[in-house]
Amino acid sequence: MTAALAFENVSKAFRKGGPRYRTLRDDLTGFLSPRSWLQKQEQFWAVRDLSLEVPEGGALGIIGPNGSGKSTVLKMIARISHPTTGTIRIRGRVGALIEVGAGIHPELTGRENIFMYGSLMGLRRQDILREFESIVEFAGLGEFLDTPLKHYSSGMQVRLGFAVAAHMTTEILLVDEVLAVGDAAFQSKCLRRMRELRDAGTTIVLVSHQLAHVQRMCRESVLLLDGRVAARGPTAEVISRYYQLLDAAGDRSPDAAIGRQAPGDAHRLDGLSVLGVRLLDGTGAERQQFELGEDLTVIVECDAARPIERAHVSVSFSSSDWSVYTGADTRNDGFEVPVLEGKSAFALRIPQLGLGPGLYEVNVGLWDEEMVAPYDWRWGMRRFVVNSSRNLFAGRFVLPHVWEFRDGARPSGVVRPAQHSVVSGVRGGATGEGV
Repeated sequence: MTAALAFENVSKAFRKGGPRYRTLRDDLTGFLSPRSWLQKQEQFWAVRDLSLEVPEGGALGIIGPNGSGKSTVLKMIARISHPTTGTIRIRGRVGALIEVGAGIHPELTGRENIFMYGSLMGLRRQDILREFESIVEFAGLGEFLDTPLKHYSSGMQVRLGFAVAAHMTTEILLVDEVLAVGDAAFQSKCLRRMRELRDAGTTIVLVSHQLAHVQRMCRESVLLLDGRVAARGPTAEVISRYYQLLDAAGDRSPDAAIGRQAPGDAHRLDGLSVLGVRLLDGTGAERQQFELGEDLTVIVECDAARPIERAHVSVSFSSSDWSVYTGADTRNDGFEVPVLEGKSAFALRIPQLGLGPGLYEVNVGLWDEEMVAPYDWRWGMRRFVVNSSRNLFAGRFVLPHVWEFRDGARPSGVVRPAQHSVVSGVRGGATGEGV
C-alpha cells in the first residue's frame, strides 16, 4: 500500500535561551568566544529519530503527554517548520487545522474570513463559492456570519476554522486538539465529518488528549514520549500502554500511600483512620493493572483508636481530575458493620469489573452512622489501570446486558437464546460504537 506520509529518521531541535535575532557582529564575536561552542550545544530536541509511515486513506492517532513532540510532528508535515535531520515524504495535498485562531483575522467578519482562510489553505475562489453554504451550515454561525470575529467566542472561531478545513479538497488532513474547544454537539459533528473524509480516502492524522476520540477515529496510533516513539500499533493497545506509563510516572513518595485529604473536612471526627488500600485480582494477588471483565477486590485497612460503633465505609473510583465515575458504600448496600476496635479491614469484591479502559484512582472514606461526617476521607489512595483487548469501546462503563434475537417484527416472535455477559467484551457482549 502506498504511503501518504513517511518519516525517515526525522529529528527536530530548537535552541534554548539566547537572543531570538542575531546580527553579523553577534555571530563574529560569538565565534571567537569559547562560550559559543557551549551555546551551540544548548538545544532542545522536540523529536528524535522518528520513523513511521501512514498509508493513503488511513487515520493515525498521535498521543502522549504535553511536550512529547506531537504538535511538532504536525507542523513539520504542514511545512510550518522543517526537520533538523532526516527526511519527510508527503504524497498529496495537505490541509491543517493546528492552532485555534491561526489564519483568521479578528477584524474581518465570518464571511470574509471564510474566503481569506480558504485562500490561505489553498482553495480557489470558485471552490470556496461552491462550498460556501455547506461551510456556513457546518459552522452553525447563522446570524453571526457578518459579525467581526473579535466578537466570536473561541468555540465559534474553532467551528469556523474546522468547517473550512473539513470542506477542502485535500489528500491529507491534520487535526491538533482543536476539538477540545467545541461543545459536545460540535465535537460529534466533527468526528462524523472526519469519518466521512477518512472513508472517502482522505488520510487523517489526529493529535488529541481526548483518547476516546482517538480510539473512535483511528485504528492505528503512535505514543510519543520525549520526542521518541514509545509504542505503535492498534489504538487500544497504544492507549493501554499510555495508561501504564502514566501510572508508572505517578507519585511514588511515602506520602502518596495515604492519598489526598478530601475537600470539605471541617467536621472531621477522630478515633478512626484509614491505614491503606490494596487491590487484588481473582487469585488474591496484589496488582495495579486489570483487564476489563476481571474480578477486582478492594481491601480497605483501618485502625480504631477506641471502640467505634455504627461506622460506614465508602469506596469510589475517579479519574485524576477528581471526576467520580462510580462507587459503593456499606450504608446504602445494607451491610452491617460491627464495632471497630484496633486494626481491621473491609473487602469490596467487584466481580467482572465493568469500568472501561483508563487510569483510575481509588478514594476511601470512613463515616459516621448517617454518612454525614467523616472519620477519615482520602482521595487517590491507589491508582490502577484497566486494559481491554477490544479495539472499540464507547463510554466509561459496561452495563450488565443480554443479547436476544427475535424472528419477525412482533415481540411474540421466537426468541433464540444468545450468549450474554455481565461485562461486555468478556463473553459474547456488545461491541462499542462502530467506525
